[in-house]
Amino acid sequence: MAFLEQRISDRITAATSFEIEHPSRLKTYAQGGRLSQQFGNSPPRHKVNLANGVKTQAQFQSLVDAFYIVLFTPYVGLRVKNWQDYQATKTNSQLTQHAASPTEWQLQRKHSFGGITFLRDITKPCTTPAPVIYRTRSAVESVATASIDYTSGIAAISGHVAGDTYTWVGEFDLPMTFSENVWRAQLDGSANRLYVKDSLIPMEEVLGATG
Repeated sequence: MAFLEQRISDRITAATSFEIEHPSRLKTYAQGGRLSQQFGNSPPRHKVNLANGVKTQAQFQSLVDAFYIVLFTPYVGLRVKNWQDYQATKTNSQLTQHAASPTEWQLQRKHSFGGITFLRDITKPCTTPAPVIYRTRSAVESVATASIDYTSGIAAISGHVAGDTYTWVGEFDLPMTFSENVWRAQLDGSANRLYVKDSLIPMEEVLGATG
């Protein structure tokens, strides 16, 4: 099944808050309230309620249309911009080499705290502004020549030498789909104040989604 390389309106997502979920964490409380935890090997999943960001009739209709297209055409999902985390910089990014292909590297977002780093794969980089990949070789930084697959976040880098490290600068989206199989949302209010009545428009990240 194909992925729809189209983004939900930025103006809708600009007024929303995204959740970050661990899909497979299990918590057990023993007698006395002692907590034990099991962490499955799952990447983080992002969720959002788009109803909070709808301000116009046109925005609401665009989501209705997207629901029809994604579920009934159908598509795995589409692009959604998370305004809280959409920029890769030299300090918060990295590329990791694919074990099976020495010329292919995965774009990643680097999260660091307390001396520990977690790397999150970025599969939907944006074409504008075009990502720039920086190579560090023997403590000297330069711009690397690379071809980027915008549907998977994989970069083919030319001229790699053992010991080279890479970062990238650019923007990225999340691959997401509608969480529910039923559309319930209704637009209400006046011309001066429109809102989605008594319902949610939930979306969730499609983990591992590529083109």
